[in-house]
Amino acid sequence: MTDQKRRARAFNAVGPALSAHDQWLPLSVRQAVADAVLAALDEPAPAATETTDLETTVRVVSALHRSAEDTVTRVITLHEQWVAAGPPPLGAPLARWWDGRLAELHDAIQPPAREQRERPTHPDGTPYRHHEIKAEGWEHCDGCRLWGQWWTAGTPHQCTNDRVQPADQTTEK
Repeated sequence: MTDQKRRARAFNAVGPALSAHDQWLPLSVRQAVADAVLAALDEPAPAATETTDLETTVRVVSALHRSAEDTVTRVITLHEQWVAAGPPPLGAPLARWWDGRLAELHDAIQPPAREQRERPTHPDGTPYRHHEIKAEGWEHCDGCRLWGQWWTAGTPHQCTNDRVQPADQTTEK
């Protein structure tokens, strides 16, 4: 089949699809749609690295989605606690009451830093890969050899070892 016949066939296929949905496009736009579909069909299948990149992207987005869901769940739980607690007690300073609520909300949105000795792992026990560690905010301190999550300028890591030792002089305790 010649290229001109392929284009004409693709162009003619766009019309009935639009009509089925009571839509109309100018002829030049229909031709552009047909050409785009043909170009997509003519592209070679993705290479193994592209598939791997796609899987990696899906994992990172999934981890971010889980993290966002967890945050929303914590905020909803906090809201329910606040509704159950009611207004501030009579005689309590309103500014301090609000400060306490804002601190609780901050901790629900961004929990206090989490620290552990082992590399972060999935629930099934498999270790996180580098991109997952970065996506979920994990960092490693070479001084005390702790893994921490959510270390920021506002909540910095308090390292007990103020000097990083060279690898050949490090002793395990």
